[in-house]
Amino acid sequence: MKRFLSKLNLYLNLLCLLALNGSLLIGDVQADSPVVVDRIVAVVNDEIITLYDLNKELKPYEENIKALGYDADKTRETLFKLRSDLLNKLVDRKLTDQQIKKNNINVSSQEIDRAIERIKETRSYTDEDLRAGLAKQGLTIEEYRESLKQQLLRSNLVNREIKSKIVITNEEIEEYYNAHREKYAGKTKYHIWNIAIRFSQFADDTEKQMAYQKMESVLAQLKQGRSFESIISESSYFGCWYIKSFIY
Repeated sequence: MKRFLSKLNLYLNLLCLLALNGSLLIGDVQADSPVVVDRIVAVVNDEIITLYDLNKELKPYEENIKALGYDADKTRETLFKLRSDLLNKLVDRKLTDQQIKKNNINVSSQEIDRAIERIKETRSYTDEDLRAGLAKQGLTIEEYRESLKQQLLRSNLVNREIKSKIVITNEEIEEYYNAHREKYAGKTKYHIWNIAIRFSQFADDTEKQMAYQKMESVLAQLKQGRSFESIISESSYFGCWYIKSFIY
């Protein structure tokens, strides 16, 4: 694919230079007075991009560049660079559109409606606000819907062709985690366990002594390395209760 795109870009650059020098013409050509109707500036597979397409893309930027007050050479250089960038953008768009057609990806009117409603909700726009904003940009609601449709089509293509093919293994996840452990590990936490034995407030000295001996036994076992959970799970320690808390 990279090799194909490399050859394509080389071919496009040649076509672009020829077109900008007036070497490629389409339209009616008379023997005495040739009339230039348009020029081909790129061929993408079986489809063409014309100078009209390129100039249409350039038009919103052209007046802004001229208003910057550059001299003639600087203006010409800036416009040439912008034309080149926009041509690459048109080629990418054409390739994407061809892939959309190949995969039979479609967007319904309901999907476009929902996208518009989400935009209005996000920006707290009424329908009138949206139409007024579009009018300031020289767009109609129909043109805006078409623009949204193209965006949704390209987004669906990305989801189908790219995101669905991304496979991340457990090994890759573990490797990334280990390389960025400080980002995900968080603060060190310590578990504090408390164990107690309940007895009645009316307990006599004998009952209290038995509770004390039981606690001494628990302490001894903990010092020997027994786990807290294993001790409290034994029926011989029925009546014990515990509290688990965290200290950061």
